[in-house]
Amino acid sequence: MVITEIAPNHLEGSILVQPNQSMNWRETKWFLLATAVILGGIAAAFAYQGFWMILPFAGIELAALAYCSLRVIKASRRCQLITFTQDEVIVEKGQRRCGTGGGPESRFAIPRCWARIELEKRIGWYPLAVNITASGKRVEVGEFLAEEEKQDLAKQIKGLLA
Repeated sequence: MVITEIAPNHLEGSILVQPNQSMNWRETKWFLLATAVILGGIAAAFAYQGFWMILPFAGIELAALAYCSLRVIKASRRCQLITFTQDEVIVEKGQRRCGTGGGPESRFAIPRCWARIELEKRIGWYPLAVNITASGKRVEVGEFLAEEEKQDLAKQIKGLLA
């Protein structure tokens, strides 16, 4: 998901880049609860018939599903904030909202007059990379976006850099 805010003078603005999120935390909890009820019911029915060994495997399966779901939720909280001022281009990467709540995990600032956008086509099935470069420095943005979204992001960045 790409959210662009441009000042009326078209010289300053910001682009917020976040991964698409299929379920939020509340929906994930309901999904895990429903799965646990169904899995527990099936496992209890088999255990009642004498196949008690299914119970630990059902627990392991549910624990693995919960672990993977939590990893997906954590990964979907990433964000990147690209801020364009009259003098600089600032890329901040972090969790949830960049620039708020304790600041970003990483910050990359370059002079705006030297900044340029590069679309790097990689070999084979590797996805397209959108890089902001200047004087030997490079930072990739939107690495979690789909190909079409990356191309739109590159167009928006080019428009703000022009």
